[in-house]
Amino acid sequence: MTAIRFRALRRQLKVMSLRAIASLPRPLRDAVILSSIKAEEESLGETVVKIAETDSEHLQASALLFEAYADDALVEQRGVPVRVTPFLMVPSTVRFVALVRGEVVATLSLVQDSGLGLPLERAFGPQIQSLRASAGRLAEVGALAVKRGHRGHGLTMLLYKAMWQVSELLGVHELVAAVRPDLEVFYAAALRFTRLTDTLVRYPGINGDAVALRLNLLTARQRFREVFGASLEARRFNPLRFFLQTTHSNLQVPRSLGALAPLQRAHQSAALRLAWLRPEAVLSLAPREFEALGEALRARPLLEQHR
Repeated sequence: MTAIRFRALRRQLKVMSLRAIASLPRPLRDAVILSSIKAEEESLGETVVKIAETDSEHLQASALLFEAYADDALVEQRGVPVRVTPFLMVPSTVRFVALVRGEVVATLSLVQDSGLGLPLERAFGPQIQSLRASAGRLAEVGALAVKRGHRGHGLTMLLYKAMWQVSELLGVHELVAAVRPDLEVFYAAALRFTRLTDTLVRYPGINGDAVALRLNLLTARQRFREVFGASLEARRFNPLRFFLQTTHSNLQVPRSLGALAPLQRAHQSAALRLAWLRPEAVLSLAPREFEALGEALRARPLLEQHR
């Protein structure tokens, strides 16, 4: 069996497993999901999670994202093997990376709402526009990838913890995400995302269906206390304990907007270099989107935007 066929079979088995879990009653389904998560600090070893700040870190993250999406048959394996989108180029986007001795082994991005909009808006336009009008400041979390050999150690959870902390720092009110339907049970159990809409669509730029999810950050802390405040067995992952009560030495994210500003400028520089590798990411834009991207690339640092 070839490596490609083996990975396809493994993906199929994983999807079947998650679908079986999804059919369980909610309490049992959540218990199964939480019991499967391994996110102890000792399992993370010497991994450091932070915001990407060098061209090399951005390039490695883009290459890892392309590799992960190609493995899952979400993108075609052609062209320069890096994943570049206009939304990942916008300087206000925050790209998180997990590093092991300088190597990027996982990545996640937080796309703040801008003149370019949000990636999710291309598939769920009316729902995002309605949410924008009622919920305040929006951001989309996505572009998640974990390198083979580093999965199952809690990197995804640590990336989400970094994202949550920075989202609060930026004053984000509502998070949205587009995920494969089989992964919805994970986001619901461990992160308390709920459906933005019951509509299932073919996600633009990805060879697969997606469901839209949301998480209100203004009420998330209280919600986590209500759901996970009761003592859980030590063997089960507790999101309240992990996200809000535990200090992780592996986590190195800024605590002020002033510290974020130079990272935005570094992102700006890296984005322009990545655009040379995949120019179609820019050339495929409609005139209005092209203009919005240009304005975003000329935007002031984050610190000045939030004054």
